Amino acid sequence: MQRGIGTSNVKHASTRARTDRRNVKSLRSQWLLALAAAFAVTSSAALAQPQPAREDRAQLAADQSALAREAAQLEHDQTTLKADSMAGKMAAESKDDLKVYEDIQAINGENEAVANDLPGSGQMSSDMAALQREERQLDADRIVLKANTRDGRMAAVSADGDRVYNDRLAIEAQKNRIATDRTKVAVDENR
Repeated sequence: MQRGIGTSNVKHASTRARTDRRNVKSLRSQWLLALAAAFAVTSSAALAQPQPAREDRAQLAADQSALAREAAQLEHDQTTLKADSMAGKMAAESKDDLKVYEDIQAINGENEAVANDLPGSGQMSSDMAALQREERQLDADRIVLKANTRDGRMAAVSADGDRVYNDRLAIEAQKNRIATDRTKVAVDENR
């Protein structure tokens, strides 16, 4: 017997249609789940990001606290400079000051050597020549010290003075950052 062509195809067609509908429903639900997950991730990421105004206020507060730290460091370094200067410590002396100090010490040593020499001796002549060399060196070092001080060169600044100078630069930089932050906060508040 021959089966009817229409009957067998109809049975398969209805089964195929049911399977296709199930697949479409399954795909549709999977697509909706993926879409919902994407929205959930995007909206939570958007909520997690701080607003620019909040960021700018936080940066302003951080810069103000950094300014306070820099001011405290400046005060400490100025106190150290003053104490070292009064105690005669070398940290309060610049490289040029140190050269002048060493020249004065060398001159004092040569003066003692000349005083202990016999008059007219060869040793006294040698010590007098050394004394004159030390005095010329002292004059040259004093000229360099004055020139460096006048020109603001760092060789004329002590280690303590250099720290105070750098602290002042840091404070000025912090003040500039705070001014920028205040401007950003004002712009954010006007939005």
